[in-house]
Amino acid sequence: MRMLAVALAGLLFPAWASASRLNYRVGMSVGHSDNIARSPTTPVAATVLAPWVGFALTELTDRWSVQATGDLEHRRYSGGHFDSETRGRVGVRAAWQWVPQRLSWSFEDVLSDQPVNSFAADQPGNRQLANVLVTGPTLALRPSPTMRLLGELRYVNTHAEKSTEFNGDRFGLNVRSLWQLRPDRELSANMESTDLHFDQSATGTRDYRRYDAFLRFSQRGSRLEGVVDAGRSWLRYADSARDSNLSVPALRVRANLDLTDSTRLELRATRQASDAAQDLIDSAPRVEDYALPIGLPDLRPGVVSADVYRERLAGAGIAHRTQSYYVRADVLSRELDYQREQAQDQNTDGWRLAVSRQANARLGLGAFASGEERRYLAGGRTDRDGQVGLNLQWRWTRRLGITLELSRTERDSSDPAQSYTDRRVLFSLSYVR
Repeated sequence: MRMLAVALAGLLFPAWASASRLNYRVGMSVGHSDNIARSPTTPVAATVLAPWVGFALTELTDRWSVQATGDLEHRRYSGGHFDSETRGRVGVRAAWQWVPQRLSWSFEDVLSDQPVNSFAADQPGNRQLANVLVTGPTLALRPSPTMRLLGELRYVNTHAEKSTEFNGDRFGLNVRSLWQLRPDRELSANMESTDLHFDQSATGTRDYRRYDAFLRFSQRGSRLEGVVDAGRSWLRYADSARDSNLSVPALRVRANLDLTDSTRLELRATRQASDAAQDLIDSAPRVEDYALPIGLPDLRPGVVSADVYRERLAGAGIAHRTQSYYVRADVLSRELDYQREQAQDQNTDGWRLAVSRQANARLGLGAFASGEERRYLAGGRTDRDGQVGLNLQWRWTRRLGITLELSRTERDSSDPAQSYTDRRVLFSLSYVR
């Protein structure tokens, strides 16, 4: 696992880590669940022992730029009911300048644990690690002081432990023209071409070529950052009739507005053709989230497959952070229309809230809650998921501390076999650098 090697390198070579501004935390957690398999009729209690590591690495020089963050844990379940498993989320972005301002090489890698069966509850044995690697060179030309031309070659590898239909290779060629309208505004015209080849491990997996053409307007000001994409995507399958090909409009809007020095509003809206690989890249952990005092429940459950879906998404979030308080609230509405796996078609509405207060230098208190309603269109099934939790953090010293977390998760489903209630308590000992 190359992601784990990134974290261990910082632990084994502290001089290098210091130069690269590496922060990390390692620890051991012990948790207990009264319904570890999240069964509606036969709950099984179990204790979970999990060593874990989390890290955030940043580096910026004339030649290198690196951002890497994430966490990994290895769970061992008591009672012999379930096998041990590794879970985690890691995101790496790096660029190497071969010839400054002219030729560079980019590297992006995302590792995430995802469900094997998206219809079943999140339980041991129903998780897998999925990985997306993106790498390749970029050639930059500057015909004028306000214009740049970019040519990109990209290789993408996708791999999942159990959903082998996701495994494959992609080869892309992208051409971009960028105009600097003002110091804080940029307009670009983008054309992308990608060949997708799957390992054909699953019946019905089809290779295809994808074309994307869109205009992008971006602004970076002292208070407002925003990006708008408008264009179209075309998919051409290698072994299918012409009427199964896709032509889908593309519209992507993302804006961040700093209402005050401590409060930020985030807005996003999307209408596009997408897939699981892009979903993993979009949900990769960010370095700026590493130091958050409390975690947030995930509102983007994935389906690891090779299928393409039409996506409509609208979301908003607001975050307020001071030295003593942190508050974050999000709402999300998402519609997925799969081309081949119509049973996965779903509409989802969700919200989440996290509140944290630093009572003093040693004691931190937090609470979190989330709710989600997911409607599967083909089967008429509706799941309503809810989660609430309390969190206490106590620091013995500046580097050594403990965490106690209590949580309750429940699902009310139109399919009685999918409803459950799960109560958990988690105790963790950690060392923070």
